[in-house]
Amino acid sequence: MQPFDFPAIGGPAMTREQWEAGCADLFAPLEIRPRTRADGDRTRDGADADRATTGPASVEPAPDFEARSIAKSAGTVHIVRIEQSPADVLRTPEMIAVRGSDLIKVSLQVDGDCTVEQGGRTAELRPGDIAIYDASRPYALRSETGMHTIVLAFPYQRLGIPRDELSRVTAVVFPFDSPLGAVVNPFLAGLARSMVQMADDDIERLAQTAIDLLVTVLSAELRRSLGDDPRRQLLHEVLETIERRLSDPELSPSAVAEEHFISTRHLHALFSERGITVAGWMRHRRLERIRRDLADPLHTSTPVARLAARHGLLNAAHFSRMFRAEFGVTPSAYRASAQRADEVSV
Repeated sequence: MQPFDFPAIGGPAMTREQWEAGCADLFAPLEIRPRTRADGDRTRDGADADRATTGPASVEPAPDFEARSIAKSAGTVHIVRIEQSPADVLRTPEMIAVRGSDLIKVSLQVDGDCTVEQGGRTAELRPGDIAIYDASRPYALRSETGMHTIVLAFPYQRLGIPRDELSRVTAVVFPFDSPLGAVVNPFLAGLARSMVQMADDDIERLAQTAIDLLVTVLSAELRRSLGDDPRRQLLHEVLETIERRLSDPELSPSAVAEEHFISTRHLHALFSERGITVAGWMRHRRLERIRRDLADPLHTSTPVARLAARHGLLNAAHFSRMFRAEFGVTPSAYRASAQRADEVSV
């Protein structure tokens, strides 16, 4: 049974070369390997090459590959509905070395089969299921019968989960028939169904809602995986405190350490183990929230300094320097660019 009923995607099909070029333009470089009936013995080790065979094998000629898609981009978010014939889709270490990507991708299976592989895990998706994967690391999507899927792609910065924690929940199935999946997965399907008719600012806002729902799903899975690891338990408690207090100008490493009855040295060690700093994480989360507000048409008339103050940054000049260091443009320039994009889409 298919939980979501979508019409077939019309229009001319793309060849393998055309689809690889389209993926490179929209996401990041990928390698498409069309499947034959003899491809069932491929290795299941991420994006590595096929295992060498030890003897001659009868292999049919590589089939013609074809794909069709409908895509919509709004700001830094991309939503794509894809129909493609059987193939392996690979993001290899060599591709990442040539062109990195900070995109996080979520696949919602509509029909057909798809296996997502990353970090030594394999997620076999049924129609209605979702899985997340990180384009900054090698991954593979494999389909033996062809697939119809919806992909939501967005920058990692919008998640608010440390990367080493995120790596624990990539290539994990979040099924449609789970309590959270029954809410999140249909929301993604509805967003894909209506994306062509919606304005960019509506898509941007609804996509952020989808990302927030996804964070709820990922956080629940991470909590289940904590087990008896007291350091990870403490980390998640600290992250929740930081997120809750981002609007507080008094938020600081010492204030967080005091709230959790630990030393600041202990707190700094907890974050440094993951290659990040406490102050850097606070800054990153505040700036991301402000960036979202600057791109939101609902806040067009709100002065930039007031938006920054809402998220705990009271020194306007200092905030502007931090924003430019993080995003490469001034807050005002970023807002103007977002507004121009909205005007073009109308």
